[in-house]
Amino acid sequence: LLTQELALGQKHRSGDIEAFGRMNKRLRGIGLASVIGAFGIVTYYMMIIGLSTVLFFESFIVPLPYGGEGGNEYWESVLGLAETSSSSNNVMSGRLYLATCLCWLLTFICIMRGVKSASWAVKITMPLPFLLLLVMLIKGLTLEGAGQGIREFWNFSNWEELGKPDIWVAAIGQCFFSLSVCMGVMTAYGSYNPIKQDIATDEKVIALLDIGASLLSGFVVYAVLGYLVATSCDKGDSECSSEFYGTASVGLVYAAFPTAIATFAGSNFFGIVFYLTLMLLGIDSAFSMVEAVTTVIFDSDLNTYRLKWSRPKLSGAICLIGAFFSSLYCFDTGLHWLDIIDRFINEYGMVFIGTLEAAACGWFYSY
Repeated sequence: LLTQELALGQKHRSGDIEAFGRMNKRLRGIGLASVIGAFGIVTYYMMIIGLSTVLFFESFIVPLPYGGEGGNEYWESVLGLAETSSSSNNVMSGRLYLATCLCWLLTFICIMRGVKSASWAVKITMPLPFLLLLVMLIKGLTLEGAGQGIREFWNFSNWEELGKPDIWVAAIGQCFFSLSVCMGVMTAYGSYNPIKQDIATDEKVIALLDIGASLLSGFVVYAVLGYLVATSCDKGDSECSSEFYGTASVGLVYAAFPTAIATFAGSNFFGIVFYLTLMLLGIDSAFSMVEAVTTVIFDSDLNTYRLKWSRPKLSGAICLIGAFFSSLYCFDTGLHWLDIIDRFINEYGMVFIGTLEAAACGWFYSY
């Protein structure tokens, strides 16, 4: 799928809708679905980056506000999280929404001139997070219990889990999101390639770097989780250790990690490093998805012959609309809505679109 999208963009010199539409006009819907899905994802993804942004700025406070007792619940106070989706007080977290709008502003700055501004942004948002991850890895490996955490990371004893279809759907959805396939991103980027660009090399570099970043992050995460188990659980307490190793998603990044960071010597420094890493990685992914939407609309007949909007104007309009929709997730029930929408778009929706893309290219090009 990665190779296919890069090739489609490079061949047709356009975003997803036009790329599939030039194959056959009836296939435009596939490109449209991928772009709508990408926009849906980026609206809630910006809220998550906004939460990292709040914690980044608050990491400058001494002592850390998310340290001590109740530190693992601090992120819930930032969200103002309601217990259930039906128990809302209709309250928005002001600081969270301001941080989310700041992330949209940074995204606009990165993409306002298309590939010209995005290429400069990537020079910062790609190498710096790797350096910061290395800093966190070095710190993590020096912690008590890090070795046990790494062994847990490479624990392949529970093979029965592979028999469950849900884990495969979740894994495919995560791979699609991590590689930005089935979202129009790679088609948009491929459209900027020289016509003779070696895609076979590009897709291997992209995939291997993606795997490398994921593995590096895994070592960082499990080294810290091993430290939490070693310092918080009695030896041999499997129930306590399972609780930490079973932590996932938002609870891992905003509950378990802050608790560990607050106990480090130089905790403010490592808090700044950690949340700056999340911010940069998040914004890098976000502006890729927004760029895919912008490219599709900019290349469309609607803009070419009727609207005739410049790229900065179009990028600004999309970011403003996105910031409006992101406000939904900054209310006290936002995280509950995020879970619902993410499950259907990022897992089932992306897998379905990937199947349609493969079937469409197989039918048209007979491979």
